[in-house]
Amino acid sequence: MSLERILSRLVGAQPVPADGNATAIAGAALRGSGSWANEWAGADRSVQRAKSMALPAKTRRAAEIVEGEHGRVTLHPLMTPRDLRLYERLVDKLEIEAPTCTLHAGVAMRSFLKAERREDGSDRLADLSVDLLIADDQGTPLVALLHPDPKRPQRQIRKVDALLDAGLPHIEVPARGGLSSVWDEIRTHIAHLC
Repeated sequence: MSLERILSRLVGAQPVPADGNATAIAGAALRGSGSWANEWAGADRSVQRAKSMALPAKTRRAAEIVEGEHGRVTLHPLMTPRDLRLYERLVDKLEIEAPTCTLHAGVAMRSFLKAERREDGSDRLADLSVDLLIADDQGTPLVALLHPDPKRPQRQIRKVDALLDAGLPHIEVPARGGLSSVWDEIRTHIAHLC
């Protein structure tokens, strides 16, 4: 399919006839005299939209700010590029070595742990989550992965404390260095499934 026909479908203009006869198109549908690919009426909108989609994600995110009734709402990535690489590596490893296991990202601890309420009635797991969680085919958590959180050390201590109380093994992902050692630690906890 020619570029002219693709652009005409995007902007809703009349398509170029199959024989390419330019005289069959109304003069109002064209602007100026130049390249057919960029002279369609309304093609500027399509080109701008295509260019905005081709920009890096960070630039696009800035355009996705929404003003709601409670103020601005913005999107942010679920994972850093390094965390995403770790996630993809673990998914690949699990598919090969433990195909019945699943990997979950950003799981609230309340969804897989149950804790008694504090004396003041608050839930001690209310604002805690693990970065990655590996579960078996029944959905039972096998091992949790935690990234270091130097900005909120108390929260990190509360996470580790809750996981230790539940008897769920956890692995602290190193802040720097290689990620290959993480799989070796995970394998010790899921060896019975491999």
